[in-house]
Order: sequence, then C-alpha cells, then structure tokens
Amino acid sequence: MPPEARESRGFLVVRNTGVMTARLVSAWSPDVEAVRMLERDPVSATAFRSPPEGFSIPPDGTLTMEPGGPHLALDGLRQPLGPGDAIRVFLRFERAGEIAVELRGHDH
Repeated sequence: MPPEARESRGFLVVRNTGVMTARLVSAWSPDVEAVRMLERDPVSATAFRSPPEGFSIPPDGTLTMEPGGPHLALDGLRQPLGPGDAIRVFLRFERAGEIAVELRGHDH
C-alpha cells in the first residue's frame, strides 16, 4: 500500500466448528478508526452494504471474506500497513463474544 493510504480491506476465513449457527455482529481494531463489515448489495451488482443483522455462519460452516465478496473495511489506518505488517482486529460474535485475529498487509 502507498504510505499515505488510510483505508484497506480485511480478508479472512471464519470457521464455525460449533453445533449452532454463529453470528458475527461487529468488528473493531485499536489500529484503525473504524471497522465496517460489508457484503455485496443484492440490488446493485457493484455496491456494498453493511449486513443488517451481521454475518451468519452455519454449524460446521465457513464465512469467506474475500475480494468482491463479504469483507472488512478498515477505515482510518493509524499507521501505514505494508507487506508483512500486522494489525489486530477483534471479531464480536453474538454468543461467543470477542475473538482476536491478526491481519497481515500484502501487495495485490
């Protein structure tokens, strides 16, 4: 990323190994001003929106956050995120509480 970049996107795979549906309801990070969860808008092929009730992950299922699909928008990076640099993001689940993940910067 260019050193002046203040936004980025977060991609990861979330696995639900439980027997009940898990719901990812929000995310935050001390390394950015705001973390938004986004999904493709079902009405517009090019727009994204915040999922109204979060992301549901079925039992023994996965949520794949990837380019063009669901992802985390990282707004207001406090420091540049270069290749290999890491930031900590906390995923908040409806039942499981918060789980910390590490996202690493890389070139696209």
